[in-house]
Amino acid sequence: MRSVFEPDRPMTLRTIVVIEDDPMLRQDTTDMLEAAGLSVVGFEDGDQALDYLRHHRQDVSGVFTDVKLATETDGFEVAHLVTATRRLTTSATIDKT
Repeated sequence: MRSVFEPDRPMTLRTIVVIEDDPMLRQDTTDMLEAAGLSVVGFEDGDQALDYLRHHRQDVSGVFTDVKLATETDGFEVAHLVTATRRLTTSATIDKT
């Protein structure tokens, strides 16, 4: 499968895609990145993010994704499809006790 990014395109500061199924973590991550001066687009699952990336790849500088997502397309799959961009994959577990 072809990557949704063009590997030879020069990297400039554009948009960071955040993929996190926990709404609170997604908002906190978005807030921190925006506070650092970045433009952020957040998604709750990999399918939504991949659809966005297919249509806006020229606007995206990187992808910040949770590894464990509640949908079929998890963070590993997203990372595999966007290997031509700089990315950071994360996973977190919150103890709610």
